[in-house]
Amino acid sequence: MKILEKIFFGTVILVIILALALSVISKLKYGENKSRTEETFPVSATISASSAEKETYTACGCGCCGGTEPKEQCLYRGKGDDMEKIKQDDLRIRQDSSSCALAGCSMGVRYRYCD
Repeated sequence: MKILEKIFFGTVILVIILALALSVISKLKYGENKSRTEETFPVSATISASSAEKETYTACGCGCCGGTEPKEQCLYRGKGDDMEKIKQDDLRIRQDSSSCALAGCSMGVRYRYCD
């Protein structure tokens, strides 16, 4: 093998080992079905409702980046938008610890009904 091929294959193997190690560390620290987001941003903390009309939900997937404000997004009941489905999708993402171990944080989206 040429030296460049050896370096390439060595790098690929190193990246795979690091990805596996991060996944194992995440599972050991946060458990199989709990992501780091649930530890720092429990679902109950991301939901705020002063009334049915003012209900909001901040979706961050694997976790919101600190020091940032989430983007505002309007939902319309009349168009069939469903905040509960958005909450379920967000929870499914944050429970996927294998994906979240490598994903980092996101800007987040704060959903609210505008109609």
